[in-house]
Amino acid sequence: EKIKRELTQLESLLPEMRVKIEDSNDQMNNEKEGLQRQESERMAEEAIAAKNKEIKEKPITNISHLIKRKRENGDSDPNSKKVCSNGHNVQSSDNTSDQTLATN
Repeated sequence: EKIKRELTQLESLLPEMRVKIEDSNDQMNNEKEGLQRQESERMAEEAIAAKNKEIKEKPITNISHLIKRKRENGDSDPNSKKVCSNGHNVQSSDNTSDQTLATN
């Protein structure tokens, strides 16, 4: 009689124990997923930091070959044509002074 009573008590505890086991398994799975998420975030942050460090460590390149220099007045090509305000093409200023002298 005593054994039967203990057996029924233990059997009544079985569903409760199964629920606790399931809960602990769920909790372990959630913690595992959380750790995996944290690890992937950490790895992503490290990759970004490494990329930023790589960008900062690159030497500054010379881009002076990409810059157009402003011409000095005396450096202009004597054969280049300039457009007057009236729309006619005129030789550069050096040749125009010669033309004005020739017409006078």
